[in-house]
Amino acid sequence: MHIVYLLTFQDRKDSGIKPYYYIGSKSNCTVSENKIYDSRGNPYYGSSSWDEYHQIVQSSIVKVTVLKEFVSYTDALNYEMTVQKSLDVVADPRYFNKSIATMNVFTNPDYATYKHAETGKAVRLEKRHPMVLSGEYHGVTKGKVLTEEQKKSRGRAGEQNPFYGRRHNQKTKDAISKANTGNRRNEEDIAWFVEHVAKAPRTEEWKRKIGRPGLVTLKNIDTGECVRIPKEDRKSYDSTIWKPPTSLKQRRDTCIHCGKESVAGNIKRWHNDNCKHKPH
Repeated sequence: MHIVYLLTFQDRKDSGIKPYYYIGSKSNCTVSENKIYDSRGNPYYGSSSWDEYHQIVQSSIVKVTVLKEFVSYTDALNYEMTVQKSLDVVADPRYFNKSIATMNVFTNPDYATYKHAETGKAVRLEKRHPMVLSGEYHGVTKGKVLTEEQKKSRGRAGEQNPFYGRRHNQKTKDAISKANTGNRRNEEDIAWFVEHVAKAPRTEEWKRKIGRPGLVTLKNIDTGECVRIPKEDRKSYDSTIWKPPTSLKQRRDTCIHCGKESVAGNIKRWHNDNCKHKPH
């Protein structure tokens, strides 16, 4: 849901320390146990530019009041702007707000960044804009090939991943679960997808990619690379490294040194002979 909310920094208010109010809006969120959670399940306390606002939030008792809920984020922004103006929150020393909300398409979930197919012009457009639906504007990453260095910087596996060896605690799991509960496409979005995507005529290029009998797909369990080759060429690939992708989804293994269980590719890459617990 999209909401307009009021934050009250209760301990500051009780002590007479100004400011102690903040009015804002949040898209695609949930509210539970006096907290706002974003779409990823993280607590959200607004985007005030007040100096050390983050530290103030962490050290204060914050009360959340939902002023109104909306189906359209544009309606939420309009309401937020109306409330902020009526209360003169920018001038009022009781509020953390330093500006009035504006229609910013960079925070509107109904918009995305697209690139013009011919000129390369990159702009923010509504997802259902006619020129987006026609394909004249497409995603900015379409056709872009990442270098090996870029791939490594975007997807770090094993110990190079900052979250390696860690686990979400139950409180975080519950917050993520609540944030995603009931997060389903509405009937209008489903109907749009069926009409413009599912029923869309397939291009010849698309047909060529999926309509090639006699080919098989293999995946390298070390590098993650996938190839589509004629069945008769399969014998020329090392079967201990090149596997059918479907066979890797459920296949797991255990490290002989640390006992960690994971998918076979990860165990081969980061454990066994490469395990940091391997005796030296």
